[in-house]
Amino acid sequence: MTKRSSLRRINRWLVCGIGIAIIATTALAQSRRQGHNQLEIEFVSGPPDRARIWTDVPISWRVRWGSPDVQCRSKLDAPRDWRAGLDYILNKWSEWGAPDGSVTYSNFIEEGDYRFTVQCRSSGQSAEQSVRWRMFWEFPEIREEAIRINWEAVTRARTRPERFAILAAEYRQAHEMWMREFEYRSRLLKLTTSPEEIVRKVSANIVGGSAGLLLNWADKPVAKVVSRILSPKLIYDLIHEGMLDLILIYRNGQTNKAASMAIVTAAAAEVFEQQSRRR
Repeated sequence: MTKRSSLRRINRWLVCGIGIAIIATTALAQSRRQGHNQLEIEFVSGPPDRARIWTDVPISWRVRWGSPDVQCRSKLDAPRDWRAGLDYILNKWSEWGAPDGSVTYSNFIEEGDYRFTVQCRSSGQSAEQSVRWRMFWEFPEIREEAIRINWEAVTRARTRPERFAILAAEYRQAHEMWMREFEYRSRLLKLTTSPEEIVRKVSANIVGGSAGLLLNWADKPVAKVVSRILSPKLIYDLIHEGMLDLILIYRNGQTNKAASMAIVTAAAAEVFEQQSRRR
């Protein structure tokens, strides 16, 4: 092989190598540009894996995309039906709008699995991203204070029926006081069920079970009786049976106490009234 032919072959190799390098560089640059312009949704904040049913659930997101024509919409998928949330459109897409956004849910009343999805579109591209969590309910703390009973009048009774009649009147008087407070608090919460109906339904569930306890306490003052009679589990069960206003009542400390006191004093008045008629 002559020196000239060797040089020509080397030149061809160099040209080929340079061409391959240029093609590779161009492809890499194009890939990087495409990667930079790839539509991508990122959740900036979101709920924990499990959230208590009365707590706020904040969600915010942003879109990585350089084009100004990006549009996004969102959707909340909730378990069961409309009872899963208040004041929100569930299981339906929102209107297309700005790419970055945020929302805070605060009135979930249904346990179960939730999913929030963001969908975006721009220049023939689309992307979708979801965040999932579970809402759970914890038994509420029953708020209360001592029920004021005129025990001097009770101890002056000469017979058991007379004692029960006085106790019925005392608990009825206490019930009227706490009922006024509950009615006031209910108006602030804008409940859908009347306070009278709520007290009637809940107290009907504790009259039978509370009779023995109340009769044991008929001869002496007891500091606090409400939390011994009205159980958090009962409230939990009644919510699952459809008494949805209870979730709003028992997430508010003042309404919680007013409702609990009104419910138990109503049940106590009923128990002692029944006992006073027995001769």
